[in-house]
Amino acid sequence: MSANNKYRPSLTGESISHILSLARLDFAKNGSDKSLSIITVLSPFDAKVKDRAVTAAYTITPKLSQEEALGFSTPTTELTKEVRWLEAYNRYIESPDTCTISEISDAKEHMYLNSLMTPEEVQSFEEQL
Repeated sequence: MSANNKYRPSLTGESISHILSLARLDFAKNGSDKSLSIITVLSPFDAKVKDRAVTAAYTITPKLSQEEALGFSTPTTELTKEVRWLEAYNRYIESPDTCTISEISDAKEHMYLNSLMTPEEVQSFEEQL
């Protein structure tokens, strides 16, 4: 791959912030030029997304079921955030490699609130907030 070739992935604002935080951690630890390049490009863009100074290229809308398209409502069972955090924590303990980023985040929230982290993990979690 040539350094002059540029590509445009489709990322959510959350993904952009996550990549940026990883690049900042890597740059702080290793002084990586690649991480500095990512920080230089994504920092202004992340700020624009957070300030709503830029609009999304597109928004994915969920596909409606036939019942929903015909106007029938489907009962939803919304989980409380605490229950969602606990379920994510249980999945994370069983098989962390199969968890989504959102589930890992929810699991860490549960761990933080229930004193299930080491002091180092607490410090890292609080720095990310």
